[in-house]
Amino acid sequence: MDAMRTFHRTWAAEHEAAEQRRLSASLTDEVGRLLAVQHEVQELSSRDELTGIHNRRFFMAELARRAGRQVLGTSLTSVVVIDVDRFKRVNDGHGHAVGDRVLAEVARLLADTVRAGDLLCRYGGEEFAVIQSHPDRRSAWRAAERLRTAVEEHDWSVFGLNDDLTVSLGLAARFTPTVPEALLASADAALYEAKRRGRNQVCDGSDVPQAC
Repeated sequence: MDAMRTFHRTWAAEHEAAEQRRLSASLTDEVGRLLAVQHEVQELSSRDELTGIHNRRFFMAELARRAGRQVLGTSLTSVVVIDVDRFKRVNDGHGHAVGDRVLAEVARLLADTVRAGDLLCRYGGEEFAVIQSHPDRRSAWRAAERLRTAVEEHDWSVFGLNDDLTVSLGLAARFTPTVPEALLASADAALYEAKRRGRNQVCDGSDVPQAC
């Protein structure tokens, strides 16, 4: 009788332990699934729906992080604001569907041109922005110029455009820690200057010698 009770107690304990392991594994799987869903939601919320690149909200958060940690004399944090020249003509002449395809293609070209570690976003409408890090201002300007050239030299005839598509770029760069809004304001001012000077060019609006 004692042996039978011992057997039943052992069997019950083993059964309970097996059930606990099953529940624990199930809970672990569920937590993993929920974390994956959370990551996917966060990733989707940080991306622009049309172009697939990061959106303005993610860009501003990352700019604040990078600008705040910048150490004097190490590397140059720069912001480039990019605007598609005369984009209204594309929408008016070819329709918004074509305009959306053109914007997506601009985003692809820019994404293929920026370096690993740079951050590209759709800033709004036909505007894009990039955060870069370079050893000096001239390197930052050359990187922005490569973005401009990538768009200018692309074959846009597949979209039915009669004219070549170009972009204007405003660059701001500083070594010292800075307020993100101030850096963006400098880049925006440089962008407007690039537009005023005839478009399809890079203008430097930082607190270092002008490049345009």
